[in-house]
Amino acid sequence: MIRIIRNLLPDDLLSEIRATLEDASFLEGKLTAFGMAKNVKNNLQLDGAANKSLIARLTKAITIHPEFRLYVMPVKLTPIMVSRYDVGMEYGIHSDNNVISGVRTDVSFTLFLENPAAYEGGELAIDIGHGETKFKLQAGWMVMYPSGPLHRITPVTAGRRLAAVGWAQSWFRDARQREIVAEMEYVRKMYLAQHGHDRIADLLLKSSYNLQRIWIESA
Repeated sequence: MIRIIRNLLPDDLLSEIRATLEDASFLEGKLTAFGMAKNVKNNLQLDGAANKSLIARLTKAITIHPEFRLYVMPVKLTPIMVSRYDVGMEYGIHSDNNVISGVRTDVSFTLFLENPAAYEGGELAIDIGHGETKFKLQAGWMVMYPSGPLHRITPVTAGRRLAAVGWAQSWFRDARQREIVAEMEYVRKMYLAQHGHDRIADLLLKSSYNLQRIWIESA
């Protein structure tokens, strides 16, 4: 289940974040890679310890967004990382670690911070079983996807790519279960908004909650 959230960041917050990043310090990206990923990771990472306020604002904007909460149903998140790719940088084919910072990685997400016209290359390419699907979204937009597939960041050939990345542990480990529960909750809320509280709304709520009781996992 791959989902895109449009305009996750409001324009004023996006502008503030990008202005802050202009003068921020970045570290070697390999410092946050694990195992074989170290051999294919060539980027820069924002010094999170020196930019706690920025990371906190990004984290809040992501976690309070209703679409993120609906489709990810997070238990907890890894610390958000901001990646920078200058010309010649890339992240070769890899699979995300199964546990990062004590968090089981069920869902990966990338929040684009630079408009696509500002750089060439730098697509997020995910192998979903029948070839790669590439994403290069508008600044402030996010793509979310299951953490299992192989993926890469294609080489940047001009400009600069900026993106915030992170991983979430969901109440539902299985991506198919997450999709079913999310869609059922979406239908339930849409029905309630259009028709109000009636017998069908009660039955939809009961069915949704009972299904979640079957599949939900403890933190």
